[in-house]
Order: sequence, then structure tokens, then C-alpha cells
Amino acid sequence: MNAIVQPPGAAVLERVDQALLGLPVDNLIWLSGYVYGLARQPPQTTAVAQRTVAIYYGSQTGNARRLADGTAARLKAEGQNVRLSSLADLRLRDLRGLEEALFVVSTQGDGEPPEDCRSFFEALDAESAPQLSQLRYAVLALGDSSYPHYCAAGRRLDARLTALGAQPVHERLEADLDFARTAPPWLAQWQSTLAPVESAPQVLTVPTAATATAPTPEQPLALEVLSNLPLTTSAALREVRHLELAFDAGQLGYQPGDALGLRFANPPALVEPVLEALAIDAQQPVQLDGDTLTLQQALAERLEISRLSRPLLQQLAQHSGDARLQSLLQPANSVDLQRYLRGHQLLDLLQAWPDVLDAQRLVDSLPPLQQRLYSIASSPSRHADEVHLTVALRRDQQAERLALGACSTALAQLQPGQQIGAWVQPNERFRLPSDPSRDIIMIGPGTGVAPYRGFLAERNETGASGRHWLFFGCRRRADDFLYQTEWLQAQREGRLQRLSTAFSRDGSARTYVQDRLRAEAAELYRWIDGGAHIYLCGDAFAMAPAVESALVDVLAAGQGCDGEAAAAQLAQLRREGRFAVDVY
Repeated sequence: MNAIVQPPGAAVLERVDQALLGLPVDNLIWLSGYVYGLARQPPQTTAVAQRTVAIYYGSQTGNARRLADGTAARLKAEGQNVRLSSLADLRLRDLRGLEEALFVVSTQGDGEPPEDCRSFFEALDAESAPQLSQLRYAVLALGDSSYPHYCAAGRRLDARLTALGAQPVHERLEADLDFARTAPPWLAQWQSTLAPVESAPQVLTVPTAATATAPTPEQPLALEVLSNLPLTTSAALREVRHLELAFDAGQLGYQPGDALGLRFANPPALVEPVLEALAIDAQQPVQLDGDTLTLQQALAERLEISRLSRPLLQQLAQHSGDARLQSLLQPANSVDLQRYLRGHQLLDLLQAWPDVLDAQRLVDSLPPLQQRLYSIASSPSRHADEVHLTVALRRDQQAERLALGACSTALAQLQPGQQIGAWVQPNERFRLPSDPSRDIIMIGPGTGVAPYRGFLAERNETGASGRHWLFFGCRRRADDFLYQTEWLQAQREGRLQRLSTAFSRDGSARTYVQDRLRAEAAELYRWIDGGAHIYLCGDAFAMAPAVESALVDVLAAGQGCDGEAAAAQLAQLRREGRFAVDVY
């Protein structure tokens, strides 16, 4: 007699949905057969390691997660019993009784932890946090040394774990943009601190079906350029372009709110001036990560030349003996260092200090070419085989020349029919509400408006009944009102209920989106009090703090409370997922 098969409960189904949502159709079909095969296998007696090694990640752009994933895979292959999880899903009580843990955490914004990990850090800092004297741990902190609060989240985590009695088994690594080089040897050293596995587990052999795997930074999917059009006039201070990229349906699963990562090469407009400043043969061979290639290849395909890093300045200061550079690197001058790094490129250094770094020394000093992520500006429900991007070209006037952005310059030159490698970077912290009747408030000046184009299209295609309110800001209505025609048409058709704009250079007084938030505080509070979800996307340094301050004022006025209570309410909305932030 066959046993009655009971359906899984809601909790199990929710976990399955989180794991499978967004996978290509071919993958889902193959997985259905794989899971059936697992169910048909007879029970096995498996010898496993007695100790669980936990690996937790806090990731803003995906780098920390990829490092954690790769480490977990290596440990499992060696027979370790591994638990892999995001810090966003970690409860402090889960750490009690745990013996070994690795934390891989990035820092974003003004020294903050990744957006979806804030609740964990708050709980960790609370007086009620449990003692963790049994825990042996290590922290791999990721950051960008051009920011004053470099690796602050990793430092904060390390200090608090120690305060709770946990024992660090390996010195914390603070990994800069060159983490792809510095992290592997550090991880190998940490792994050597783990006790040997008592016995290797039996390995389940997975059938090697011919199925497409999700694209990754290492194995991107080639997307075809359909169109590449300007969104701004020639008078705009910064050019912004709209790109439409095509792929075969089922190859690239994404959701509104996700980002698209791009594989690109440094354009000749950046590489050639660097080679001229070096006055070195472009075909000179250099060694890079075990490979032999020409200097030109290294600069074009493998190295970061449009962004400066602290390690590069350290090398230049050491070999040049320049007092100004040495002063900039002092801890007391972190703000000046950030300003210098953000305001200069490699070419500036080579022109100021020629003949200091030879070809090999330069290659050794430069970080690997970093991925670029762009918020997706389309809806998979409306464009099943397309993905759209909103790209601002970096062309900053520095001294007597233009400083060009590497990826944006490369993208601006793409023509229809050409291809570019890409992959999807999921953004679970920036999702539409699961309840389609919820109102949404979208705040996105400049290119921060990109994901809301996808939000509105998705809600329209899926028949969501909730209202939509967009706050958008730019310099001039006539020059850089991005997607103006689409927003106005959506408003006329009743798909966009409210549109609040701020054009900072059109009037005698500067007006920004935060000013519009305060000006419409009463109605805005009614939306929030009625259950609306708030979204904020765009610049992390000036805009985001100003908008959050305005939202605190809106809540304070609506609730009749002081700023401290209103700030606590905004933090609660963030914890509930009703205030989602995606800043860069």
C-alpha cells in the first residue's frame, strides 16, 4: 500500500520559492527531475564531520556572497559539514552552540553594513545579545579604501564578537578592491585552523544533464544590443543613455529591483593616454596572476585604471618619496584622501610622477578590473527577452582634461548588433510588495529612477491595484527629465497617481526631492500610515541622507512626535521591509 504523500507546509514552500524564483525555465524543468530522483533514492548511511562550520555573508553588490559561496563549496568538497547563510537570515540564538564560523561582510555608504544586514547588527549590539564563548570565528571584511570608513562594518562585527566572548582564530583581513588576490590565501590560512574531518562523506552523484546555468561574472551571458539612445539633451551637464539588450527567453531570469552586472574592457580612450604617459612599449610582457600578457592587454582587459585605490598611492608614495602623498595616507587625513581618490585617475598620477613605476610594478599595484552594476529599468513581465538600463556617462572635468568612466564610456560606444557579457545580481532587499494592493512611494532623482520604470511596468502587467507616487529630481526639466514622456503618459492613463518633480536649476532657489517630500508631507504621511511601501534609489553620499532626514520630518509631523521617535519609526519600517534602500 502506497503511503499518502502530504503536501509541504507554508514555511517549506516559502523556502522553495526563495531558492527557485527567477531561475530560467530550463533549469526548473531539469531540477524537477533531479528532486524526483532524490526522493526515489534508498536511505544512505553517510559519515559526516561532527562539527558544523558556519559561513555567513553580508553582501551589498554580491562580492561577499560569491566569496562565501566559493568557500562553502570547497569545504563541502573536502567533507566538511557546512552551513551557508546570509546575515540577514541569521538569528543570534543560532550562534549559541556553534563552534566554528566565518563572517564575510562588506561595508557600504558611510561605513554601514549591507542594507539587508542592519537588523542583525542592531541585534548584535543590543545588551541582550548572548555570550558566545564557545565560538571560534574569523572575519573577512570587504571595502574600498577610497572611503573614510573603510571596512567599518567588518571591524564593528569583529569587535562585538570579541566583546561577547568569541575567540578569533585568525587575524581579520581588510580586503580592498584587490580582494580577488588577497582573499584566497587568507581563506586558505583560515581553513587550516579547522579540525580535520573525521571521515569523508559519501558523495551523491548528480546526473550531468545538458542544462544552462545562471550567468555569473566568470561566465557571463552574451546580450545583443538592440538600441542605445540618449535620454538627455546636449545641454545637460551629464549625458544619460537608455540601453536595450536582448537575450533568448529563459536564459536570464530577473525581477524588478535587480541589477545587471556587465563584463567590459577599458576603452581605448582610457588606455592609450596611460600608455603614452608611461612611455613604455605597449607590447612589453608583464606577469599578472600567473599569466604572461602584454602591458596593453593587462591595462585594457584586467586592471582598474579609472578608479584609484589606497594601495596604489602607497606604492607611489613609497617609490617617489613624495611628502604630499605620504601625508594623504595618514589616518588623520582620511577625508582628504577620499576626496583625492575620487577626484583623480591613474593618468593624473602618471603625469605628476613620471618614471616612478615601471610596467611590472604598475601592474602589481593596480587592482583587478571591477564589475559594474546597473539597476534594471525594465519588467520581465513586459519584456520577457529584454533587459533595459539607464546609464549616466562619467565625464568629469579634472584640471585640463575630462576624466572618463570606464564602463559608461564603453557602453556609450555600443552599437545595435554588438554584444556585451552580463549577469543578474539579485537584490532581495529591493522588491515590490507581495500584496499587489499596497501603495508604493518611489524616490529616485537622476538615474535612481531606473528601477521604478521596471516597477511601474511590472505592476501594470500583473494587475496590481495599489497606487503609485514617484518623486523625481534633476537639474533642468528641458535637459534631463529622464523618461519624461513615459511618466506623463502613465499619469494620464491613471497608472501613476502622483508625480512630484524637483528641477534644481530651473528656479531662483535650489529645489531637491527632499524639499518636495517636506512640501507634501501631509499627503505623504497619509500614504505611509495607510501601509505604503517606500523605495529610495540613487546617490548614497548627499541625496540619501537628505531624503532620510526629510522622511523623519514627515513622520514627526504626521505623528506629532520628536525627531528621535520618528527616526525610530523609519528604522522600524526598514526592518519590516516597508522602507527599501538601494544606494551607490
